[in-house]
Amino acid sequence: MRAAGNPGVKEFLAGRRSLLRRTPIVRGWVVRPVDREDFEEPRRYVPGLVLSVDGHFHRLDSELRGWGQRDFPRYVHTASPEPVDPPLDDRLQAELATALTARGVGV
Repeated sequence: MRAAGNPGVKEFLAGRRSLLRRTPIVRGWVVRPVDREDFEEPRRYVPGLVLSVDGHFHRLDSELRGWGQRDFPRYVHTASPEPVDPPLDDRLQAELATALTARGVGV
């Protein structure tokens, strides 16, 4: 992906802003989006997965914001500041292949 110019890279806030420092950012691709249902029963929340440009996986979380506002619902996505171990399942392999083909990079 780096040779192709990192197509489709997104930036996610990672952690809290500390005094006199910028908020850490994770740059990468969404491999597995967050799966959530907030308005119907049963409610569910399954975090997603981000593959950073440096090759590490990070947990992708989303927060529902905008209660009582005109732009409700608004989801704010953040990534974990520390890398996580990738899930060891066949689903991840298929999702990585889909991410590559969606960005126009052949597998």
